Amino acid sequence: MDFGKYKYEAAVKAREARKNQANTVLKEVRFRLKIDTHDYETKVGHAKRFLGAGDKVKAMIQFRGREQQRPEMGVRLLERLAEDVARWVWWKPTPASTVATWSWSSVR
Repeated sequence: MDFGKYKYEAAVKAREARKNQANTVLKEVRFRLKIDTHDYETKVGHAKRFLGAGDKVKAMIQFRGREQQRPEMGVRLLERLAEDVARWVWWKPTPASTVATWSWSSVR
């Protein structure tokens, strides 16, 4: 077999493999502790849209000033978010998940 032909076929094979790869992107949705209901629903809608597109979503809560004294309120907000997007995601706790940050992946 001709080496040039072998090299060409290997390049075509590599190109096809790259075309079939799934590219996932990590999207981040940031929340403040004192968030209004409409703003919350908008951010949840963004998270659902990202998950529907097959991207991963990272939810992050930003604490300001005295809010840092009450991390349990942040946990409650993240749990509420987890309930609202539960139909679209699977979530597994990782050692990297802290009080203020959780990550989700799409169901499919």
